[in-house]
Amino acid sequence: MDIQNVGQPLNAGVVETGKPVNCQPKVDLTQKEDSVELSTKQAAVKKDAPTSKKIGVGIASALYPGFGQLINGQVGKGAKFFFGQIGLDALSYAGTIALYAVNPGLALAVGVAGGLAHLGVGIASIVDAVKNA
Repeated sequence: MDIQNVGQPLNAGVVETGKPVNCQPKVDLTQKEDSVELSTKQAAVKKDAPTSKKIGVGIASALYPGFGQLINGQVGKGAKFFFGQIGLDALSYAGTIALYAVNPGLALAVGVAGGLAHLGVGIASIVDAVKNA
């Protein structure tokens, strides 16, 4: 873009004769990078879902993470929440059972941590489903 005379004071174009000189910026729009394209398509505006749908997807995600995302049509995200929760629970339960014979206190800690992680994924799933409803 070729812009000239930009940033000059307003009276910079007045010569000693008292006649003003054109100080407007000159833009060359013939170059490709200076062209402007306008789209006639309007941006899609996402309307808020009714409260009943938001409550429904929240309850679905509370039943098991990922169900609310499936209702919203987000199959990939729903599968990640669903199978992530299954994997997390399996590791937590297996760790708790394996450690119980060796150290019951450590097994309890692993079980509590797994339960808190389960709760965290569940809350994240509910919030995400309601937000994207």
